[in-house]
Amino acid sequence: MIIKLKDILQNRSYPDAGAELLNYIESGVDSTEKFIIDMSEVSAIPTMFMNMSFAVIIDKYGIVRAKTMLSFANISKLQIERIKKYFKDYEELIAKQ
Repeated sequence: MIIKLKDILQNRSYPDAGAELLNYIESGVDSTEKFIIDMSEVSAIPTMFMNMSFAVIIDKYGIVRAKTMLSFANISKLQIERIKKYFKDYEELIAKQ
């Protein structure tokens, strides 16, 4: 399933857009094992957005499944590094609890 992130971000606050991405993933999680998030025309991914989407996905499905179910297309090196760092930092936070 391909999800165009620019469409989700359009006319939404970052927390609302993160929740909307989460809704897309949760609605399709039984029918697909892989979600491709198309980053075309998206310049930034704020922490507020990732807290409402990626963090909840990690909490619900675990870090390993979250990493295998999400992939990215048309993504810049900077965006890849930011997302990897977010996942790493969140995983470390969970381990401390």
